[in-house]
Amino acid sequence: MCIESAENLLDSEYPEDATQFIAKGLDILERSTDKWSGNRKMELYTLMGECYMLEGELRSAMEQYSEAVTIGTMLVDNHEIESMEELVVPIIARSQCESDLGLDDMYLADLELAIGLLEEMAKANKLEDPEVLVHMHQDAAAALMNKGKVKEAEKHLMQAVSMGVQGAKDYLINQTNAQF
Repeated sequence: MCIESAENLLDSEYPEDATQFIAKGLDILERSTDKWSGNRKMELYTLMGECYMLEGELRSAMEQYSEAVTIGTMLVDNHEIESMEELVVPIIARSQCESDLGLDDMYLADLELAIGLLEEMAKANKLEDPEVLVHMHQDAAAALMNKGKVKEAEKHLMQAVSMGVQGAKDYLINQTNAQF
């Protein structure tokens, strides 16, 4: 209930009101150690990060996203995570804060982390939208180019192009029932 209320308030652009519901949810789950509670805590910290981000408090947002990532990593280690996407979201959001704050090395590290997780999801056929991974590779390439790391940027660009071509091929096959 707290998560749904907070999400609705965030969607309506009332982050300051959403924080009350998030804080209440975290308070309720404070001593809980079960799988379900861990996954909800991760969601709540991600939502709190979003609240801070919308309010322009990027460092506070990063702290909340980091807490979500810590919980999510623990859930992965214990094979208790319900959805890997729930872990990728705060990593990507934190990377955006890092980018906005000019923390380039941290930004690149989080991009690489998110790319690694998304690639694992793709291998397991659990990535619903491969375009997200293509964009992450493009973002990493751009950041590396800005740092003068052309060879590393090239690798990400080639991955993005390869995935884009494969995606187009899959689309054509699905549309025409033919093989290329």
